[in-house]
Amino acid sequence: MISALEAQISARLRRIEATIELGALLTYDSAGALARARALSHPSAPRGPLWGRALVVKDLFTTRWGVTTAGSRHLAHFQAGVDATAVARAIEAGAILLGKANLDEFGMGGDGQHSALQPMRHNLDPARTPGGSSGGVALALAEGLAELGIGSDTGGSVRQPAALCGVVGFKPSYGRISRAGLIGFAPSLDHVGLMARSVEDISALYMALAGPDGRDMTALTRPPTPPTARGDLRGVTLGDWRAPDITPGMAEAFERAVADLQRRGARVVSRTPPDLRDALRVYHDIACAEAFSELARYDGVRFGARAAIPEGAGLRQMVEETRALGLGDEVKRRVLRGALLLDGEASGGAYEAARWARARLKAQIEAQLEGIDALICPTTPCPAPRLDALAADPGLIYDLDRLTAPANLMGGPAITIPMGQVEGLPAGLQLIGRVGEDAAILSVAAACARDLERAP
Repeated sequence: MISALEAQISARLRRIEATIELGALLTYDSAGALARARALSHPSAPRGPLWGRALVVKDLFTTRWGVTTAGSRHLAHFQAGVDATAVARAIEAGAILLGKANLDEFGMGGDGQHSALQPMRHNLDPARTPGGSSGGVALALAEGLAELGIGSDTGGSVRQPAALCGVVGFKPSYGRISRAGLIGFAPSLDHVGLMARSVEDISALYMALAGPDGRDMTALTRPPTPPTARGDLRGVTLGDWRAPDITPGMAEAFERAVADLQRRGARVVSRTPPDLRDALRVYHDIACAEAFSELARYDGVRFGARAAIPEGAGLRQMVEETRALGLGDEVKRRVLRGALLLDGEASGGAYEAARWARARLKAQIEAQLEGIDALICPTTPCPAPRLDALAADPGLIYDLDRLTAPANLMGGPAITIPMGQVEGLPAGLQLIGRVGEDAAILSVAAACARDLERAP
């Protein structure tokens, strides 16, 4: 006789098989997940804080089981044989790993269409994007395939798809969760991000994963502070980061959310955001420069599938053909831009200018957070765009991260929670907090989410 937990996991696995066309997962481990559920169901099995929770992991994290592809043909058969620290800690806490979630190749792309292995489709409307690059994790949670998800967030890659798919997405402070075992995109911007269907589940996952790690020298050494439960929003002050150039429907949804929070006790004060389009340019300059360096290892010598070359061809030709064959167009665009930016003479010192601009933006955001609990704004400027609109305007995928990238440049915590629908599609409310105050932002977000859920 199977246990209740085995039955639940079996039902989720059947659901995965029934939704393959969405492209949420690249691989899943039916036998391993059921065996894990069976072991956890034994009366003597320890009950950790994530006991029996179904988990999916973005396929940018290494795992003992299966392949780790990074959504790229270049790593389609790569077997790491070791769990990333975040994955290992989730499993140790009792989670059941179901599979590896789809993503834009190497985390580069904001629309879920740049996976070299399978494009993704929104679960509510297949003609729309679920967002990216962690779109597969967001889809899995939105469709009920899993309860918890681990992704990466470099410029909004967790919060943006979470908002577009109607789930909760959290980016902790930089270094709060170890990046050991995460295939890097832009190391100074990369954060481990979390997804779930409630802030409470996010908090439980956060506490299980956060903490020092000898495998990651950038991981913070002090242990995390657990979030405290707030009964309501009285005494909470929020900064209205009124974002320009968002769709009328998104502006109306944000106005309703602000009014609901005020009615339930929150004090809302005005804050003027920095030039968000300028911040997005700064983000892309830094991200592309770091990506150029980070992806240099995928040359067919150290990592990646090697292209077949004529006998007698030299190393340079082998590397060029390997990278041309194995890397997708979006990755190539960003790597080439990074190469140009790092050529100080050719770029006019653009990379150094971006670094100085980043420091100024960080100081501006930190100043706006003084005296308040969080900044609030829509997570995305519009609901999930149609795929044909993305094809007609390739720049739209970058604009989707306009409201999320500043938190990565600053390195502080940011979370998106559902705030209703726009044009029949999910919309997200983003809260941004001070660097290191992850527990505080989670506590405020939980109270905000409850209030929004009760809103008439």
